[in-house]
Amino acid sequence: MNIDKSKLKLGIWYEDVYGNRIPSMDDEPEPVTKVGAHTYHVCFPLRITEEVFTYHDEYNKETCKHKRKWWRKDRDLIKGYKGHHCSNCGCTQVRKWWQPWGRKWDTGTSITPLINFNSSIGGGNESIILAMANSGDYTLSEALVVWANACERCMNVLAYKYTNGEDGYPEFSDEWNKCRTVCDFCKEES
Repeated sequence: MNIDKSKLKLGIWYEDVYGNRIPSMDDEPEPVTKVGAHTYHVCFPLRITEEVFTYHDEYNKETCKHKRKWWRKDRDLIKGYKGHHCSNCGCTQVRKWWQPWGRKWDTGTSITPLINFNSSIGGGNESIILAMANSGDYTLSEALVVWANACERCMNVLAYKYTNGEDGYPEFSDEWNKCRTVCDFCKEES
Protein backbone atom coordinates (compact mmCIF):
# COMPACT_ATOMS: atom_id res chain seq x y z
CA MET A 1 0.00 0.00 0.00
CA ASN A 2 1.42 3.34 -1.02
CA ILE A 3 -0.17 6.26 0.81
CA ASP A 4 0.46 9.61 -0.81
CA LYS A 5 0.93 12.15 2.00
CA SER A 6 0.09 14.99 -0.36
CA LYS A 7 -3.53 13.71 -0.46
CA LEU A 8 -4.00 14.06 3.29
CA LYS A 9 -6.51 16.75 4.09
CA LEU A 10 -5.32 18.79 7.06
CA GLY A 11 -6.16 22.25 8.34
CA ILE A 12 -8.84 24.43 6.76
CA TRP A 13 -10.02 24.16 3.16
CA TYR A 14 -12.96 24.63 0.79
CA GLU A 15 -14.40 22.03 -1.60
CA ASP A 16 -16.65 22.37 -4.61
CA VAL A 17 -19.87 20.37 -5.11
CA TYR A 18 -17.87 17.42 -6.50
CA GLY A 19 -15.59 17.15 -3.44
CA ASN A 20 -12.55 18.69 -5.13
CA ARG A 21 -10.37 20.85 -2.92
CA ILE A 22 -10.20 24.53 -3.94
CA PRO A 23 -6.65 25.87 -3.55
CA SER A 24 -6.35 28.71 -1.05
CA MET A 25 -4.30 31.86 -1.37
CA ASP A 26 -0.97 31.63 0.50
CA ASP A 27 -1.20 35.05 2.14
CA GLU A 28 -4.79 34.56 3.37
CA PRO A 29 -5.60 31.21 5.02
CA GLU A 30 -9.33 31.91 4.95
CA PRO A 31 -10.41 34.11 2.02
CA VAL A 32 -13.70 35.97 2.37
CA THR A 33 -15.11 34.63 -0.91
CA LYS A 34 -14.27 31.42 -2.71
CA VAL A 35 -15.67 31.09 -6.20
CA GLY A 36 -17.29 27.69 -6.66
CA ALA A 37 -17.09 26.73 -2.97
CA HIS A 38 -19.81 24.43 -1.64
CA THR A 39 -18.40 23.15 1.66
CA TYR A 40 -15.92 24.52 4.20
CA HIS A 41 -13.81 21.94 6.08
CA VAL A 42 -11.84 22.15 9.34
CA CYS A 43 -9.61 19.19 10.26
CA PHE A 44 -7.11 19.37 13.11
CA PRO A 45 -6.00 15.77 13.74
CA LEU A 46 -4.94 16.00 17.34
CA ARG A 47 -8.58 16.78 18.11
CA ILE A 48 -9.60 13.88 15.88
CA THR A 49 -12.61 15.87 14.72
CA GLU A 50 -13.49 17.02 11.24
CA GLU A 51 -16.17 19.66 10.89
CA VAL A 52 -17.89 20.26 7.55
CA PHE A 53 -19.71 23.53 6.92
CA THR A 54 -21.86 24.54 3.97
CA TYR A 55 -20.42 27.65 2.32
CA HIS A 56 -22.90 30.30 1.13
CA ASP A 57 -21.74 32.92 -1.37
CA GLU A 58 -23.50 36.23 -2.07
CA TYR A 59 -25.09 34.95 -5.29
CA ASN A 60 -26.66 32.06 -3.37
CA LYS A 61 -28.09 34.48 -0.78
CA GLU A 62 -29.54 36.80 -3.45
CA THR A 63 -31.19 34.06 -5.51
CA CYS A 64 -32.50 31.86 -2.68
CA LYS A 65 -36.28 31.52 -2.41
CA HIS A 66 -36.13 30.64 1.35
CA LYS A 67 -38.60 27.77 1.06
CA ARG A 68 -40.06 26.61 4.37
CA LYS A 69 -38.47 23.16 3.98
CA TRP A 70 -35.05 24.85 4.49
CA TRP A 71 -36.03 26.81 7.63
CA ARG A 72 -34.28 25.74 10.84
CA LYS A 73 -35.47 27.18 14.13
CA ASP A 74 -32.99 29.19 16.24
CA ARG A 75 -33.24 28.06 19.84
CA ASP A 76 -30.58 30.29 21.42
CA LEU A 77 -32.57 33.53 21.36
CA ILE A 78 -33.53 35.57 24.42
CA LYS A 79 -37.06 35.30 25.76
CA GLY A 80 -39.60 37.23 23.71
CA TYR A 81 -37.88 36.68 20.35
CA LYS A 82 -38.29 34.07 17.65
CA GLY A 83 -35.99 33.31 14.76
CA HIS A 84 -34.92 30.88 12.10
CA HIS A 85 -32.28 30.51 9.41
CA CYS A 86 -32.38 29.19 5.88
CA SER A 87 -30.14 26.13 5.67
CA ASN A 88 -29.91 26.57 1.88
CA CYS A 89 -28.30 30.04 1.90
CA GLY A 90 -27.52 30.92 5.54
CA CYS A 91 -29.82 33.96 5.73
CA THR A 92 -31.64 34.64 9.01
CA GLN A 93 -34.84 36.21 10.34
CA VAL A 94 -35.30 37.37 13.93
CA ARG A 95 -38.54 38.96 15.17
CA LYS A 96 -40.29 39.69 18.44
CA TRP A 97 -42.63 36.85 19.35
CA TRP A 98 -45.74 38.72 18.15
CA GLN A 99 -44.37 40.02 14.81
CA PRO A 100 -45.14 38.25 11.51
CA TRP A 101 -42.22 36.87 9.49
CA GLY A 102 -42.48 39.07 6.39
CA ARG A 103 -40.24 38.85 3.33
CA LYS A 104 -37.06 40.60 4.54
CA TRP A 105 -34.14 38.34 5.46
CA ASP A 106 -30.80 39.35 6.97
CA THR A 107 -27.62 38.20 5.20
CA GLY A 108 -26.77 35.91 8.11
CA THR A 109 -23.55 33.93 7.96
CA SER A 110 -21.40 32.67 5.08
CA ILE A 111 -21.02 29.18 6.60
CA THR A 112 -23.45 26.91 8.44
CA PRO A 113 -22.58 23.63 10.15
CA LEU A 114 -23.33 20.54 8.06
CA ILE A 115 -21.79 17.59 9.94
CA ASN A 116 -19.08 16.69 12.47
CA PHE A 117 -16.93 13.60 12.11
CA ASN A 118 -15.36 12.29 15.30
CA SER A 119 -12.83 9.50 15.52
CA SER A 120 -12.01 7.78 18.78
CA ILE A 121 -8.69 6.13 19.37
CA GLY A 122 -9.18 3.15 21.62
CA GLY A 123 -9.57 -0.61 21.73
CA GLY A 124 -5.93 -1.36 20.92
CA ASN A 125 -5.45 1.15 18.12
CA GLU A 126 -3.04 3.33 20.11
CA SER A 127 -0.14 0.91 19.69
CA ILE A 128 -0.51 0.84 15.89
CA ILE A 129 -0.77 4.64 15.65
CA LEU A 130 2.27 5.08 17.88
CA ALA A 131 4.18 2.50 15.83
CA MET A 132 3.29 4.43 12.66
CA ALA A 133 4.55 7.67 14.22
CA ASN A 134 7.65 6.10 15.78
CA SER A 135 8.67 4.46 12.50
CA GLY A 136 9.34 7.89 11.00
CA ASP A 137 6.93 7.24 8.12
CA TYR A 138 4.35 9.67 9.58
CA THR A 139 4.14 12.42 12.14
CA LEU A 140 1.63 11.82 14.92
CA SER A 141 -0.90 14.11 13.22
CA GLU A 142 -0.50 12.29 9.90
CA ALA A 143 -0.77 8.86 11.57
CA LEU A 144 -4.02 9.89 13.27
CA VAL A 145 -5.51 11.19 10.02
CA VAL A 146 -4.42 8.08 8.08
CA TRP A 147 -5.94 5.78 10.71
CA ALA A 148 -9.16 7.81 10.96
CA ASN A 149 -9.67 7.80 7.17
CA ALA A 150 -8.51 4.26 6.38
CA CYS A 151 -11.06 1.59 5.43
CA GLU A 152 -11.14 -1.83 7.10
CA ARG A 153 -8.65 -3.50 4.78
CA CYS A 154 -6.21 -0.56 4.91
CA MET A 155 -6.38 -0.69 8.71
CA ASN A 156 -5.53 -4.39 8.59
CA VAL A 157 -2.62 -3.76 6.22
CA LEU A 158 -1.33 -0.99 8.48
CA ALA A 159 -1.72 -3.24 11.53
CA TYR A 160 0.17 -6.04 9.75
CA LYS A 161 2.97 -3.71 8.68
CA TYR A 162 3.48 -1.90 12.00
CA THR A 163 3.01 -4.90 14.34
CA ASN A 164 5.46 -7.04 12.34
CA GLY A 165 2.76 -9.42 11.17
CA GLU A 166 1.21 -10.08 14.59
CA ASP A 167 -2.12 -8.47 13.65
CA GLY A 168 -3.98 -7.77 10.40
CA TYR A 169 -3.09 -9.21 7.02
CA PRO A 170 -0.73 -8.34 4.16
CA GLU A 171 -1.74 -6.30 1.16
CA PHE A 172 -3.17 -8.28 -1.81
CA SER A 173 -3.64 -11.41 0.34
CA ASP A 174 -6.81 -13.52 0.20
CA GLU A 175 -8.29 -11.67 3.19
CA TRP A 176 -7.47 -8.34 1.53
CA ASN A 177 -9.37 -9.38 -1.62
CA LYS A 178 -12.34 -10.74 0.36
CA CYS A 179 -12.77 -7.54 2.38
CA ARG A 180 -13.74 -5.34 -0.58
CA THR A 181 -13.83 -2.09 1.44
CA VAL A 182 -12.47 0.94 -0.38
CA CYS A 183 -11.09 4.29 0.77
CA ASP A 184 -9.02 7.08 -0.81
CA PHE A 185 -5.80 5.18 -0.03
CA CYS A 186 -6.66 1.94 -1.84
CA LYS A 187 -9.37 2.75 -4.40
CA GLU A 188 -6.83 2.86 -7.25
CA GLU A 189 -5.33 -0.51 -6.23
CA SER A 190 -8.62 -2.45 -6.24
